Amino acid sequence: MFASITMQAQLKKHYTNADEIKAAIKTVLTTEMTAEDGALVKFKEKNNATGTYNFDITINDKGQVKSVFVVERQGGSEELLNLLKDAVLKLKMGFKTPKGKRYKINYKFQF
Repeated sequence: MFASITMQAQLKKHYTNADEIKAAIKTVLTTEMTAEDGALVKFKEKNNATGTYNFDITINDKGQVKSVFVVERQGGSEELLNLLKDAVLKLKMGFKTPKGKRYKINYKFQF
């Protein structure tokens, strides 16, 4: 007798509209900056982050951050800037986009 086991994989949301994708990226970044367990909230606490950092951020079709380009920095330090870039590169958006496409947004991190 064989037992049948049904497993459901957690499906990632799949966006196809560029405006929806860009809004979703900004929502994820804002959540990471404000939620109690957000990665960037923890980053701020760990590094005593201060200043404002304006980045151009590109994600791929799997929701991974692929590039972070510094547009402007006000306050803070060069060392903190590099640590923040690394932290942002580790973020995952938790959704997918059309295969082979990349999306770029501008986002301002204020600590």
